[in-house]
Amino acid sequence: NVTGDNYDWTRDDAGTPSGNTGPATGANGSTWYMYMECSDGSGAYIAGDTVILEGPDLDASTYDLDLSFYYHMYGADMGTLNVDVYNGSSWDLGVWSLSGQQHTSDTDPYTQANVDLSSYSGTIRVRFRGVAAGGYMGDMAIDDIEITGDTTAPDTTPPSPDPMTWASVPVATGSSTITMTATTATDISGV
Repeated sequence: NVTGDNYDWTRDDAGTPSGNTGPATGANGSTWYMYMECSDGSGAYIAGDTVILEGPDLDASTYDLDLSFYYHMYGADMGTLNVDVYNGSSWDLGVWSLSGQQHTSDTDPYTQANVDLSSYSGTIRVRFRGVAAGGYMGDMAIDDIEITGDTTAPDTTPPSPDPMTWASVPVATGSSTITMTATTATDISGV
């Protein structure tokens, strides 16, 4: 459990306990998913109640990171799903955010979301923060969370063999002398 929430995300596999809210299954044919329970007495029932699922430290200095996940937001009392990013000193709240009912039944397919994290550097963390709107029909779910990264390290390896571009055509100026002017070329990354 992390600080800053008063309930936890719940792992589930067969539809949430309340009717007319939540998904029937996981995303893309999967069984399991995480959801925010909103029943009175056992979940985030009161407006402002919060659940947080926080991931591990990620290296955003070496990689341009991208977050992909699927969400399901069915229910008349649907709150807000937020993606927050810890930038090394504080949380950037609502880097991605969506409020209200987005699906019309528990069997609607999940919707994919993508969040570009390439503007971050250093060690970061990502968290999902669900905030209740109030009422029991606010069971939001998330599934298939994936963070991928492309290397951002510059190519510092010189081309091999070292290519040369000729500034002028070599010219023979005598029986044993050739004059030529060359400049060193660079590869695509400027090395």
